[in-house]
Amino acid sequence: MKSYHRYRTTHTAKQNTIRLLQEACEAPPPLRRDSFIQALPNRKISTLAFLRFQVGYIPKWIWGMSAVIFVLALAAACLLEQDILQILSAVIPFVAIASGIESGRSHIYAMAELEMSSRFSLKSVILARMGILGLSHLLLLAALIPLGTLHNTAGFLQTGVYLLTPYLAATLTGLWISRKIRGKEAGYAYLGTAVFISGFLMYIQAALPDCYQTRHFHRWGILLVLLAGAVIYEFTKIIQETEELEWNLS
Repeated sequence: MKSYHRYRTTHTAKQNTIRLLQEACEAPPPLRRDSFIQALPNRKISTLAFLRFQVGYIPKWIWGMSAVIFVLALAAACLLEQDILQILSAVIPFVAIASGIESGRSHIYAMAELEMSSRFSLKSVILARMGILGLSHLLLLAALIPLGTLHNTAGFLQTGVYLLTPYLAATLTGLWISRKIRGKEAGYAYLGTAVFISGFLMYIQAALPDCYQTRHFHRWGILLVLLAGAVIYEFTKIIQETEELEWNLS
């Protein structure tokens, strides 16, 4: 009974101390806050201008990698005169992993809090950069699909599914890594993911030489739909977890 009474007394004293500290350290109400915010320079820019600015913040090596892959694929299709679909599906994960790297770059370099307190919210920046990368990858795939059909019996639809499946697999893994792994360790995880998916595809192609035949196309289609749903889910989770600071001016 004495122990309980002593506990209650100590707990009450602690609560009183916390209350007194809160009252003593309470910040005064801001004076002329609204007029101060309105006086800040707030030059409005269009959506296109905002997207153009974000293009400049995407690392040049990401653009260079896409350009190199396209040039090599074009050279291989024209000079080797043989089916390069299997080669394209093995290298496409290295292009896709750029999306994961860009979505987690703020956490890799410990800049998330600073970017959340900038004029434009971190959510807007991530959406813009991911949209830019997605559009550039779509254009790259649109250029690679015709090359994949050369010297091959697969049509445009089949070739598109065969390339999109490893692309979405790498994108899904990259987005998951950007949510779960913080710091520079994520960079190694991104690279390891691309290497693993590429190596796994090469193994499947060696173990099942007929994996790109028409009779297996429905399996590729089911896997593509599942991966697309998972990518949408992971992307939604990233946006939900990107919290903005209360004093963000955007």
